[in-house]
Parts: sequence; structure tokens; C-alpha cells
Amino acid sequence: MKSVAINLIKVEIVRVDPRTRLIDLQIDYSANDSKKISVIKTEIKDVEETASKLLKYLRKKEDNSKEGYNVLDGLYVVKINNEEIIEEKLGHFFGRVLDKISAVTNKRSADNFLNMYSSLNGQKIEFTKSI
Repeated sequence: MKSVAINLIKVEIVRVDPRTRLIDLQIDYSANDSKKISVIKTEIKDVEETASKLLKYLRKKEDNSKEGYNVLDGLYVVKINNEEIIEEKLGHFFGRVLDKISAVTNKRSADNFLNMYSSLNGQKIEFTKSI
């Protein structure tokens, strides 16, 4: 049995479509001290669901389990370090993003619209090792 320890480093919004609430996320993480970057597209409706979906995606991506004759040799245990704290912080982050998306879509005047729209892209949350 092999184990994979995932440390989340950064989640950044690459692109946002406010009308459909689709976001492209760049996820920087390390799996067993090997740095990796992944980009996913997801819809942001419920913040807790989006946070758990992101963590499930990472867990599934790093699960390299293979079926074979010896079950224990092909079994991987994937653990996300400080998962509860990270999921809570991701929920708050996606909540702020959802509030900004709602502000952009509900904006009825042109005043400051482009600044609000461009502020959606590039938002990020970084995680330190001391979490």
C-alpha cells in the first residue's frame, strides 16, 4: 500500500464567466513533495460544494490505484493535509468570489463596471505550510 500526501499551495481564478458562473481554476499543489499545477473548469453555485468538489478532484487525480494480483501493491491512500481547514478557507474564498460575481451581474450602470469585472480574474488564495 502506498500513500500520497497532498499539500495545497494556491488556488487562482484564471477566467470567470459571470453569466453562467463558470470559473477556470489553476490549482498549485504538491504531491509527495513533487510540485504540480492543474487547471479545472467548474461552476460555482454552492460554495461548500465547490470546495469539496475541488478537493475530490485532487484526490481522484492523485489516486493511481491499479487492479492486479496483489491488492495491497496497487492500493493508494491519498491524504490532503489539513483538509478541514483548507475546505473551510476555500468555502470562504468561493463565497467572496460568488458575492463579486453577483455584484457584477446585478450592476445596472456602467460606472466602474469594467473594474469590477476585471477584479474577478486573478483572485487567489494561498496556503502556507503552517496551516
